Amino acid sequence: MPQDAPAGAKARRTQSCSNPNRIIQAFVACTIAWGVGLRHQCIGNVLETAETWAKVHGLIELENVSHNYGGGALLSDMTLSLAPGSFHFLTGPSGAGKTTLLRVCYGELMPSSGEVRLFQKPLRGMSRDDIALTRRRIGVVHQDCQFLDHLTVTDNVALPLMAAERDVAAYQGELDELLGWVGLRGQAGNRPPSLSGGERQRAALARAIIMSPEVILADEPTGNLDWEMSLRLLTLLVELNRMGKTILIATHDMTLIRAAKAQVAARVLRIANRQLQLAGADL
Repeated sequence: MPQDAPAGAKARRTQSCSNPNRIIQAFVACTIAWGVGLRHQCIGNVLETAETWAKVHGLIELENVSHNYGGGALLSDMTLSLAPGSFHFLTGPSGAGKTTLLRVCYGELMPSSGEVRLFQKPLRGMSRDDIALTRRRIGVVHQDCQFLDHLTVTDNVALPLMAAERDVAAYQGELDELLGWVGLRGQAGNRPPSLSGGERQRAALARAIIMSPEVILADEPTGNLDWEMSLRLLTLLVELNRMGKTILIATHDMTLIRAAKAQVAARVLRIANRQLQLAGADL
């Protein structure tokens, strides 16, 4: 839609996407209009309807979310929508609640108030089994990545497959390809204690994406890495975003954010005074 379109028209178009059946209806209308010379305009309407649906309905949505900790408010009245294919950074001082917000985003924590929707499903209405199944669509890279030291790197990366009762043997090709992609094919048979800090983080990333999640949440993934290893990990995350994955990275590293913004259209969010704010262009 042109930039100077009337506000009412924009509202009507947004409202028309509140139901996914509108996309199907658009295709039906396109079929009817095909014989009367309107096919180009109609196809544009279908694509715009689908695009608006994706923008209006995020994969993970928080609405007026607050979370209390230790008798006081840690997060207050936060609203966030992670659209398909978006790239976000989350910043803020230590103790601001970045990790807590990520835990809310993948359903590990229930907020004290407000609504969380994971793939259009309200978190409060989901059973424990529902949450467990939904988490397979979200890959998480923890700040302090833990491994089972008696297992090889390959077996550690395959743990989500085992938890989902998948036949790991059928995924050997994918595991080998994935370890090669993160630069760990040569360490596939090693045990975690032999890995460097950068190798551990890349193994954690491989484990987070082995189930082909739609969203990747990373909590300070470069916090203990040198600059060269930080850039290497960032490159992998940018590549995932270009494949269509939604990325949210919690970090305090402004230099890393600037490096990412030179490669990808990333939004920067900041937690300040318990509120979620959109950071300025000065970053």
